[in-house]
Amino acid sequence: MEKVYDAVVIGSGPAAAAFLNSVSDSFEVAFISKKASRKVCGGLLSPSAVKALAKMGLEVPEKVKVCPDIKVIRTTDLRDGFTRYYPRDYVNVDREKFDEWLMSLSDGKCDAYYGFCVGFERFGENYRVKFLDGNDEKFLLCRSIVGGDGANSVIRRGFLGEKHRNDMYIAIQQWFWASECSGHEGFDAFSCVFDNSVSDSYAWSFTKDGKIAFGGAYPKQNSRERFESEKLKLEKYGISFGRPIITEACNVVFGKGRQKFVFGAKNENIYLIGEAAGLISPSSLEGISSAIISGSELGKMFDPNCSVLSSYRQKMRGLRWKLRFKRFKSFVLCTPFLRFLVMRSGITAVKVEKKK
Repeated sequence: MEKVYDAVVIGSGPAAAAFLNSVSDSFEVAFISKKASRKVCGGLLSPSAVKALAKMGLEVPEKVKVCPDIKVIRTTDLRDGFTRYYPRDYVNVDREKFDEWLMSLSDGKCDAYYGFCVGFERFGENYRVKFLDGNDEKFLLCRSIVGGDGANSVIRRGFLGEKHRNDMYIAIQQWFWASECSGHEGFDAFSCVFDNSVSDSYAWSFTKDGKIAFGGAYPKQNSRERFESEKLKLEKYGISFGRPIITEACNVVFGKGRQKFVFGAKNENIYLIGEAAGLISPSSLEGISSAIISGSELGKMFDPNCSVLSSYRQKMRGLRWKLRFKRFKSFVLCTPFLRFLVMRSGITAVKVEKKK
């Protein structure tokens, strides 16, 4: 007789890992993960993410941290020519190593399957999840499904039928050798760039152990052209890049005014966590903290014998209000005139004296 899991988790990012680490050992759980997946992400853990890990009894290990330390972020407005430096207290990590470490904490606690989830369906009293392992079509039976599969969630689209989401942008990012770049030294190792002529979101760059990444979030139409034009505009500010080592892209939720939180399916044992639920900061596009919080909270209350959607949604109320406030912050930062007033005022900015 085919095994029926209490839950099948789609994904292996921070949201999925937090759920797997928090769910009761008495349940039979499996997860499905892509064999190779790169996330367009700065790999910067915010204080909220560090706090969420601490709440789970975890501390970021030294083996996943990278140099340099983050003291300030350079913020440049290409429209008005302002550059300011704002203090930040992030932990710089290798994102792939961070995800591997977090997932490794659940080793032996659940069954692992590798492939690409393509859908699910009702199968009697259970669900049947379909995934592709290479050219092989495989299925898992389960009593509950947990979607931790990111912005373009197959699980979310499966029960909502969302063919077009107006809160979805394309994040494009390239990696370069630091030795072939300029304008990223010292206090300029981390930056944020606003340019409303190419996107009403923002772009970023960061340094990690001898490599530099530049990326941004763009509307889907002509996203690559927008990305390349922004790189060229930065040259007049002394910020240049060499030959790309890697180019990567993915969907990202940018809910400046359109963010839609969805935590599960009514009258079904289907749940969403992390970015699949829409839990990402509109002002910084930071989603690791929300992923850890939502995954761990759902894991602690999870019960395959009954729906916990109402309790889970209630538990997420504080996080929803926090992200709604970030939506207002995003509106201010991404509106040229309002951003001009903030940057001109110098509120919360710090003066940086660079070595000559």
